[in-house]
Amino acid sequence: MNRRPFDLAKLDFEGIRLRKRKKLLLFSSLPVGVVMLIAIKMLSLPVLSGVAHMNYGQSQNDSAISWLQPLTWANWMEPYKVYFNQGNAYFKSGKYDQSEGKFRQALESVPEVKECDVRINLALSIEQQADRLLSEKKYDAAILKYDDAKAVLYDGEDGCNVRFHNKMTESDNSNDSDDKESDNQQGSGNSGDNSRDVRNIEKRIKVKSSSAKQRRNDDKITQTDEKDSSTKDLKDTEQKMKKLEDNANKAQKKRVERNQQNRHNEDYEKNHGKSDYRKKSW
Repeated sequence: MNRRPFDLAKLDFEGIRLRKRKKLLLFSSLPVGVVMLIAIKMLSLPVLSGVAHMNYGQSQNDSAISWLQPLTWANWMEPYKVYFNQGNAYFKSGKYDQSEGKFRQALESVPEVKECDVRINLALSIEQQADRLLSEKKYDAAILKYDDAKAVLYDGEDGCNVRFHNKMTESDNSNDSDDKESDNQQGSGNSGDNSRDVRNIEKRIKVKSSSAKQRRNDDKITQTDEKDSSTKDLKDTEQKMKKLEDNANKAQKKRVERNQQNRHNEDYEKNHGKSDYRKKSW
């Protein structure tokens, strides 16, 4: 079998090089894209975080929230930090319901080592809402909010390295032995500080919840007393009106009788002359 020599001149070396370049670009686009995203993250995070922190420090909380918003997609590895910082900005500006929402978002993705910080601020946000409801005398709603704040703390016993005693007790009945036991659980460092903060917040909320229930009961008693007093006053008024009406009827009856007697006397005088009542014999 005769083989014909291969003609290199017929090969399209330029086309081959272009196809290889396209394949190389295609296969390298994914890692290049990942590298670019990482670069964007590394470059944007410090800038945006720095500007947001500066605005937060100057009490420009709305601006801080705006600067933090792009970080929700840029900081995909630690999104809880963005929500946590936004929650702090909302809290500082007195928007406690919005801060609660952000802290709850942070709680969904926060690592266990940082969970206690989020739970503390979340409980404080709910507590502030309950205080506002209590000041408006919305006792039932306030009590529900206090219970919600306590539940947030109770669910974080492991993350905060603390154990609560007498969870169902409204007032603070803990003793020195409980505090010593808690100190033994806390250990050292920031975990110990968080544990003490959590216990103090939980005690304060229980006292407030108990106070809200007492004020609700007192208001009910006061309203009942006021209602009874109003009913008594109404009865007294009705009795006085009836007495006045009776007196008026009696006076009217006497006037009628007197008028009848006068007419009788006038008729008698016309027919028999004037009577001398002074000589009337008894």
